[in-house]
Amino acid sequence: MIKGLIFDMDGTIFDTERLYHRSWKKVSKELGYELPDELLNNMRGGCMDACAEKYNKYYGGKRDFWKDRERRQKFVFEEIRKNGVPYKAGLTELFRYLDENGYKKALATSTYRDMVDFYFENCDIGERDFDCIMTGDLVKNGKPAPDIFLMAAEGLKLSPGECAVVEDSQNGIKAGHASGASVIYIPDLEGVTEDEENLVTAKLETLGDIIAWLEGGKGDTSCM
Repeated sequence: MIKGLIFDMDGTIFDTERLYHRSWKKVSKELGYELPDELLNNMRGGCMDACAEKYNKYYGGKRDFWKDRERRQKFVFEEIRKNGVPYKAGLTELFRYLDENGYKKALATSTYRDMVDFYFENCDIGERDFDCIMTGDLVKNGKPAPDIFLMAAEGLKLSPGECAVVEDSQNGIKAGHASGASVIYIPDLEGVTEDEENLVTAKLETLGDIIAWLEGGKGDTSCM
């Protein structure tokens, strides 16, 4: 029986992956280098150190991930301060349902805590909406390692088998499956391979569809 849900953040509850994608592209254009979608997809959902390793390796040490990321963050901050943090479809409805029916909620994101707090300052969702928050700076081994989801389950005082991880990325699906939790995959920007889809418990279109899934699989829980 599922007693708690563990949510990824970017691309899962907040519609921010498109903003990050645009910002990376803007940085690369201004600095005069090519940043392929394949590299961005491989980094998406992973921990910062792993992203830096992939990025710096791809460019053979000719670019510095942390410096380029700092420039990218300026664009992200400007956009969010101007327009707020966009929600994914069905978020408000799902959270209301979970609260009314006694489900626990955790946030488990590769993003560092300072960025999470910045999001919370610019939207109606905050720390009060979660029973547990785990961020990328709290774990040694980030996604696709399962550590952050195991810590989140422990923070909820539940076993991984009593939790469902909600994810949108390749790295997140792998991490959720490795933790022993059920994995709900809601596609965002990137697709996943057939092997990765075989790791998920349910593939749904929106966060709102999780309600029917929790109520007994009324929605489509197959890998589409």
